[in-house]
Amino acid sequence: MFLEILIGILAAVIIVFFSSSWHPRKQLKLWSNSLMIAALIYIGFACYHLAWDSLPQEILGVIGYGALAVLGDKYNPIFLILGWSLHVLWDIILHSPSSIAPESYPGLCLGFDLAVALYLIYWVFKNHDADKTQSAFKS
Repeated sequence: MFLEILIGILAAVIIVFFSSSWHPRKQLKLWSNSLMIAALIYIGFACYHLAWDSLPQEILGVIGYGALAVLGDKYNPIFLILGWSLHVLWDIILHSPSSIAPESYPGLCLGFDLAVALYLIYWVFKNHDADKTQSAFKS
């Protein structure tokens, strides 16, 4: 699992590298949409494996992570940090090992989700000082 975690971290670092110069609003959209995609992937796995019994759980995940993504995009990026941090637990507690996801997927997601959450913590506090309130994120 160690190699999968490293690959997940590397994937996140590459995306951060290419998107870090974007306007804060565009970055919020990227990480918000990516959080929704991260949750939707598990619905795809459930459908692919015809694991209809796990579909309600995955739909609840999409609803929950989708809500955090929307709240993070529209109101406060702290919700995105919460969403990416909780998605780490989703990957590890519910899908490791998983009957629907490939064996390496939880490790990849652990590395990716954790790296994104840590980056967002850095990014929010870098862009969110006393003089910049929400306006920097809304423009």
